[in-house]
Amino acid sequence: MPPPKIRADRPHMPEYGIAAANAGRGLLPWSWAEKLLISAMKYWLVTTSADGPHAMPVWCVWSQGALWLSTGGKSRKARNLKADARCVVAPEVRDATLVLHGRARRVPPARIPRAVFTAYARKYPPWKLDPNLGPVFAVKPSVVLGWKEDFEAEGFTKTATRWKLN
Repeated sequence: MPPPKIRADRPHMPEYGIAAANAGRGLLPWSWAEKLLISAMKYWLVTTSADGPHAMPVWCVWSQGALWLSTGGKSRKARNLKADARCVVAPEVRDATLVLHGRARRVPPARIPRAVFTAYARKYPPWKLDPNLGPVFAVKPSVVLGWKEDFEAEGFTKTATRWKLN
C-alpha cells in the first residue's frame, strides 16, 4: 500500500489572526507532526455516541501511518468506535497543539504488524500490547491540525498548519 499523499496548507480559522490561507511561509513540515505523534506518552481520544462526545486518555503508538491503541472490549470507547468510527485524537504535548481527525478500525490480532507490538513494548515498559485483553484499533488520519504555542516568535498565528492525507 503506497504512503498517503500529504498536502499542507493553512486551516480556515476566521477571526483568529492567523496568516492567510494562501500564505505558505511558516507552514510546519509533516515530520514535525510525526515527531509529536511518536514522542507523546498520553493521547486524548474523543468519540461520539447518542449521549454526545466522550473524551478519555489512552496510550498510542504511531506506526504504519496510523495511531494504534487498545481498550477494553466493553468500554465506552470501544462501543462508540464500533457504532461510529469517526474520532479525534490529540497527543498531550508541551508548547504545541496537534489534533488528528480520522477513522478507527478494529484490527484482528493476526493483522497487527509486529512493528506495532515492538513500538508499544518499547514506549510503555513493562506493559505489552495484548489483543487478548481487548480490541486494538488503528486510527488513520484524514486531517491533522497543528501549531506551535510559542507566543513570542513562531506561535499559533504564524505556524497554524493543516495536513490533508489521502
